[in-house]
Amino acid sequence: MIKTLLEVVRDQLHDGRIAAREKYRGTIWPIYGSDRNGKPTFIGTSFLMELSGRNYLVTAAHVIDELRNTDLFLGGSGELIPLDLDFICSIPQNGRREDDHYDFAWSVVSDEFFSSIGDAKSIKEADVSLNRVNTVGRVYAALGFPRSKNKKANPKTKALRPKFASYASTGKQMPDLYIEIGLSGNDHIAIEHKSQSLDRDGNKVNSYAPRGMSGGPLIDLGKMVSPSDLGRATPFSGKLAGVLIEKYEAREAILSVKIQHVIHSIQSHMK
Repeated sequence: MIKTLLEVVRDQLHDGRIAAREKYRGTIWPIYGSDRNGKPTFIGTSFLMELSGRNYLVTAAHVIDELRNTDLFLGGSGELIPLDLDFICSIPQNGRREDDHYDFAWSVVSDEFFSSIGDAKSIKEADVSLNRVNTVGRVYAALGFPRSKNKKANPKTKALRPKFASYASTGKQMPDLYIEIGLSGNDHIAIEHKSQSLDRDGNKVNSYAPRGMSGGPLIDLGKMVSPSDLGRATPFSGKLAGVLIEKYEAREAILSVKIQHVIHSIQSHMK
């Protein structure tokens, strides 16, 4: 069967996204709070990464800010685990989190806490992108738990069944967006996110709304342009490039802060 270039690109994008899901799924976990009746309510996404032999839980700072309103819990394998961790959060210059466009938080994870999660894995240092290349035209996969699919526990069984999602798109030049929010563009990755996207067969489908995926990982799947890119024998599962932080509806863009900023913060606090 002869495929068009567009069909080959779609196949590579689909296979790469699925490979990233399979590789990193065990590192990504939902975060919950509780409502006034004590029932769990979904808040956001987090992931585990390893650095210099220690495990860290990474998420968005605005997710951890919810501690002002509720206790937080990690959705482990079949149970909620109290998030009794000491988080370091990015600090907005004007004190307003909505103006914090770095918006990350992390905490050291003890071996005991790590074991309590269940089937947990950490993203290894070898799987972290150096982010030294131009992001424009590269393909990225956003991984996490969209709020639209994870609002509350099952009303019949009361069980939590977190629904995981992934979305793949390309890095974009967005100078107007960066000017608007006062960024250089050097510390962030912007990918396009439209309300509809194409599936593997070229059919239009509704895209997952990314709300709730904040704090999840952005995975760099590389370029899909040259014959060597498109002729990979096995799909590339990608490397960790950033932390998902916010969606700009007017620009149809998802913004992530590059993972190096989290790593620098961790290293500056190492003893």
